[in-house]
Amino acid sequence: QFEIATGETKRITNRGTWTESGEPADADEAFSRDGRQIAYSWNAKDGSYQLRVRNLDGSGVRTVFSDKEYVLIEPLDWAPDGQSILAFRTRDTTELALFPTAAGAVRVLKGLTSAWPAWPHRAAFSPDGRYVALSCLSGDAALRGELLLMTANGQNQTVVAGHPAEDGLL
Repeated sequence: QFEIATGETKRITNRGTWTESGEPADADEAFSRDGRQIAYSWNAKDGSYQLRVRNLDGSGVRTVFSDKEYVLIEPLDWAPDGQSILAFRTRDTTELALFPTAAGAVRVLKGLTSAWPAWPHRAAFSPDGRYVALSCLSGDAALRGELLLMTANGQNQTVVAGHPAEDGLL
């Protein structure tokens, strides 16, 4: 973490060796809306792929999802209320899902036909948390180059930018 105002740099993880603690996975991370926490993917030493959350001061490390079946989890955005994290997870195919930050089940918003490395590009909540936008720059032929909008429960999906150009979510 680099603090622009002070010029201070802090480590968010202390890697250690694989046999001690696992290692960060692909530098996939998402900061909470209040800037106090970070969600990141982690390859655990037991072979599971995890979604972890920790406070930026280094305290409060916790695993919110862990599974040996998945080969990738990419945190993208936090819900404005801080109750869930929007992320892609990949096994044989990729899913856009909501991972609760406390107890609860993962909720899949959209299944995608393509697996890594051909997956969607980006997804994010609207500022009020009512909608999720999704851009697909490669992979799923039906969605390639499209920009989708759906309600935060994965319903009412609509293409908001659908033409031959590759539209991407900023």
